[in-house]
Parts: sequence; structure tokens; C-alpha cells
Amino acid sequence: MSKQGLAAGSSTTAKDMIATKVLKKSFRTSEGVVNAVNGIDLVLERGVVAAIIGPSGSGKSTLLNLLGTLDTPSDGEIYIDGIKFHNLSEGEATRYRRKSIGFIFQSYNLMPNLSALENVELPMEYTGVKKKERQARAIECLRLAELPEKRYGHRPAQLSGGEQQRVAVARALVNDPFLILADEPTGSLDSATGKQILELLGKLAHKERKTVIIVTHDHEIAARADVVLKLKDGMMEEIKYKK
Repeated sequence: MSKQGLAAGSSTTAKDMIATKVLKKSFRTSEGVVNAVNGIDLVLERGVVAAIIGPSGSGKSTLLNLLGTLDTPSDGEIYIDGIKFHNLSEGEATRYRRKSIGFIFQSYNLMPNLSALENVELPMEYTGVKKKERQARAIECLRLAELPEKRYGHRPAQLSGGEQQRVAVARALVNDPFLILADEPTGSLDSATGKQILELLGKLAHKERKTVIIVTHDHEIAARADVVLKLKDGMMEEIKYKK
């Protein structure tokens, strides 16, 4: 590999990789067509942290939604783990997303009436996992997310922002995803807690072989990533690799 995260000369359809070819997403508005993502080529290998940066309106969140199968491209190709995502039906994309993609949000998106443990168990209910197995897997993921065991029974309102984000990280891990997508995961946290969450995501990438893609406005956060993808006007302006 010539640079960390980039496989020079590798097939873009290979497993354990994320690749896009001339990826585009356009929206029609009252003022005309907006090219939110406009011809992005990208190749990432498994086990890296990639940060997407750029000004508001540069296409960061749109690109994240395309990679997470929450949206479909107007044109171009997406390959994730050897699968042609641009060819999947809505149902196929939903099944793969539940199994292989984990999401982490700035606002945590936890169910307020459920405990930390129950919030982490919840995604497994949709995949038919039995209660005993769900609980064991949820505990395993909460340990990976480094939430103290004494907090497992607490509801979100009883947890700090950092603890809630650890629960959200654990929830993203329960189905053993290949890819973790994080949209401003430290945006609601103080700098010290945010640093801890970033260190945790780095461990998941490098030790657990997850590919972690983070959208952020914070250049200090981006500086900790293995790969930095800088967008402008929906296009890839620059790619930087950690030395």
C-alpha cells in the first residue's frame, strides 16, 4: 500500500475496501440543480479512520449518507466490502445497512425511556437475535466503548454527554459492522471528552479492523485521522494522509 488508507492499483471491487467512482448526487431546487456531490473518486482500506472536512454546503453529510446507503447516487458507483451499492434495491440496502453499517450521531439519538443496556440491545431486536444473546452482545459492546458497568442500568438523562456518546458507539457496534459512520460525534462534547471519544474510535479502527468515517468541522479532530478528505463545492479538493 503506497499510503495509509489508499490501495494503489487495487481493484475497487475488492472486499474490505470502500470505493467510489465519479460519484454524484444532485438535487433540484426552485433555483435550479444543486450538485451536492460532484464526481468524487475515493478508495479506503479497512481499519482506518477517515475524516471528511469542508465548509457548510461542501457535500460532507451528503457523501456520508451515500456511503451509509441512506441516499442513492444520481450517477457514479459505490463499492463497499465488494458489493455494488449503486445497484442495490432499497430492501437490499436496508438489510445490508442493518448488518454491516453502524451510525453515530452528534445528538446521540438514544431512546429516553430505555437504559444504556437496552438502547444497545435495540438494533438486535430488528434482526431477530434472542434476548439472552442480545444482552450478552450489548454488554460486550459497552465494554468495548469503555462505559463503566455501574452505568449500564441508567437512562440517557442520567448519563453525561460523554457517557451517552459511549452508549451510541456501543449501539453502532452490536451487529459487528464493517463500516462506522459518525456525523460530528464530538460536536456536543467538551474538548477533553471529545478527545476520549476520538481515541475510542481510533481503537475500533486499528484494533477491531473497523473502517471509521467521521464528518467534522474541527481541524484538530481531523488531524488525528489516518486520512483527511477535504471537500469543496461537492468535489474532492484534497486528500491528506498521516505520515
